[in-house]
Amino acid sequence: MTGRERELWELAGTVRLCVSRDEAWNRLEQVEHEGFQRALGQHWQFDGNGNITVQSICWLFCWAKTGNSSLETADACRTIFDGIFRPDYTWFGTNIGHEAAQEFRYYKNEPGVLDL
Repeated sequence: MTGRERELWELAGTVRLCVSRDEAWNRLEQVEHEGFQRALGQHWQFDGNGNITVQSICWLFCWAKTGNSSLETADACRTIFDGIFRPDYTWFGTNIGHEAAQEFRYYKNEPGVLDL
């Protein structure tokens, strides 16, 4: 991981849920897209401290950006992103960006180490 990637990773890690984990899950379950729902359980994860993982934040951001070619799904995911996270979707897009989010969403966490 380059210095810039590490900086973006750490910045993405400042995003926090502003609703309960259950409330976030309930909202995510409302997305009417089969692929999203199939992936939800695998990609919506929390770390050992109970914080949402950077990978999960990036995964939802990517859905909010593209909707997997569905404008309706992208809109729904943006609304959810803005309703459950602080800072919001616009901040994330400006400061982290889609390209970094695409890379980060599948990183594997080992204790304190990122396995690229």
